[in-house]
Amino acid sequence: MLARASPFGETDANGSIIFGAIDISNAVSDLPLSVTRTGLYIYLNAALCARPILDDSAVINHLHARYPSDTQTMIVDLIIASFDALANALHRRESSHTLLGYRSFIANKLPLVLIQLSVSLYPSITIEHCIQMALARIEVHPFPPLSADSNGINDALGESRQDFIQSCHLHQLVSDNLVTQTHGQHSSPRTHRSARYAKEALIPQCTSNVHRVEELIADLDKMDGNVGAIALAVTESIQHFCNVKETMSLKAVCNAACRHLPSIDVVLQYVQIEHLLGLLCNVLNDWTSEDDLSELQPAYEEFAAILLFVLALIHRYDLDLEELSSIGHDSFVVRMLRQLSDSTSTNHLTEDQSQQLDKWVNGLYATDDRGETSGISDETMSGCPPQAFYMLVPTLFEQSVQACKAGLLDQKTLQGGLECECDRAVSNEHPADGF
Repeated sequence: MLARASPFGETDANGSIIFGAIDISNAVSDLPLSVTRTGLYIYLNAALCARPILDDSAVINHLHARYPSDTQTMIVDLIIASFDALANALHRRESSHTLLGYRSFIANKLPLVLIQLSVSLYPSITIEHCIQMALARIEVHPFPPLSADSNGINDALGESRQDFIQSCHLHQLVSDNLVTQTHGQHSSPRTHRSARYAKEALIPQCTSNVHRVEELIADLDKMDGNVGAIALAVTESIQHFCNVKETMSLKAVCNAACRHLPSIDVVLQYVQIEHLLGLLCNVLNDWTSEDDLSELQPAYEEFAAILLFVLALIHRYDLDLEELSSIGHDSFVVRMLRQLSDSTSTNHLTEDQSQQLDKWVNGLYATDDRGETSGISDETMSGCPPQAFYMLVPTLFEQSVQACKAGLLDQKTLQGGLECECDRAVSNEHPADGF
């Protein structure tokens, strides 16, 4: 303080001390942290909108930073903010896919977070008491009866409330008495109680029977409290299939995931997308068909199913090349996205690429005396790995269209060849919803 006072500090012509911006900022004390209902509402909306970002450690660290010594208030505010976020999403008339993420967070993710937070409570305070306090402050009918679609919004909130209580009961956070009291106040009691899933029990079922994975993927939109275990079991099953190169099983899992693509929003509440994409991209990058050259078409179909799911994820969550840098700049998927629809001039093709292109052109468009094409032979596929085929597709397409424009290729032959090429490039057995 003496160093900044006269005569030590700098003065102007009038003898007044000159204070810089740093001096002024140092003199202003920090405002105390204000814990408000709005803060957690904004945080949850930011974490749940678009691509879910709900890493457990990040969420818990954020909560402890805002509530350093008051776990009870932290738990109560977290529950209330979760229902605030859902209520406003309903009021904004968000899509069913977006609402699925909000509702699943309340019914499936929130109880798991509460389990971790409950260990910080004082022994005299129970997690059930905190849940009761939050439920008492949550307005089940926040919108007046005459407002637009108020009944639908209020009904959805009431249903989510019951799903949350049932899930808390499933994870032994609340007693039977609270469930009975709540049902008596707001709705008829649920007659069916789901069995509690454990990830450790589901993984052996999935790795030994891929159809079990398909069943679990179809259950990702449920609100019974088990989705966390399902999401982790499905992800670790995919990791197992990738490690042992079970490409046929991966094809079945990827096709099932494409049929339920919006449910992947729920999976990303428990698993980071970089981990999921990294597993699949490594399989595509290291893909070889040398083990069984007698069955090349199934290998192409399996490759296509996995690639379709990877591209669906990249498209749905608008991932750019920088976000995919973790899987490697030289990986097949990154190189394919970098080239995208750009064809390569025939003068710049390597010798192998030129030979592969000639074989595909002959297989797709060469006709016999009766005007029928010979089709794609095993020789064509054996000399062209799936990765090379997809890198050639833009060039093959451009060359085909130019040949048709020049009158060197009949339009019907072009159409038939392109249909075959598209079937080869994209597995259309189960198209991805929303992609």
